[in-house]
Amino acid sequence: MTKTAEEAVQSHTPVFFAVNRLKLQPGDRILLENNSVFAGQFLQITDSGTKDLPIVIGAYEDRTQAEQNPPVIAANGQGIWYQDYGCELDSPAHTRNGYVSSAVLLYDAEYVTLQDLELTNSGQDIIGERYSAPDKMNRTGVAVAARDKGVRSGITLRNLVIHDVNGNVYDKHMNNGGIYMTALKPIATKRRSSAFPGCDSRRLLCRPGEPLGNCSRL
Repeated sequence: MTKTAEEAVQSHTPVFFAVNRLKLQPGDRILLENNSVFAGQFLQITDSGTKDLPIVIGAYEDRTQAEQNPPVIAANGQGIWYQDYGCELDSPAHTRNGYVSSAVLLYDAEYVTLQDLELTNSGQDIIGERYSAPDKMNRTGVAVAARDKGVRSGITLRNLVIHDVNGNVYDKHMNNGGIYMTALKPIATKRRSSAFPGCDSRRLLCRPGEPLGNCSRL
């Protein structure tokens, strides 16, 4: 971890607010203490590592604690970003843009490893919000989006426990569910982006070792 990243984590400001404002460098590590709960917080990463020096976000072990539970990022509807495909979808009835809440967002990033964390994004504390409300907030545990930097490589999601992600059950093309990966149309071109060749959200969702429980959409 760079000195600035370490200072951000050790400061008295909300941890992720400080981290989200950093310019992360290849080889940086953001390590969270086991048995910690970060309620109403989120990570939005737009920086990239390299193949040899990925940015790593995960947990560190405190050997003074007998029981080790992974750090929990409980977004609770925070971490809002704007998703826009930038083009019409296969049906005009499909929503192509709108606001999304993500516990962790990797946006135009590459060579980032996310591991050993528990992620939730519940809507149960939102007064008046119903499970099947048509205008309900779109929510994910992890969102990976590529738009303006071409092919993105080296995104590794490992040993994640993702549950209680209560998004919109109708907006199937918006980021909703445990893990969602999207290629958006670049601003500078009219052609459709193919930023994640050979990879799709279904493959990520079905990979062994990443439990997904009680999510509105998969």
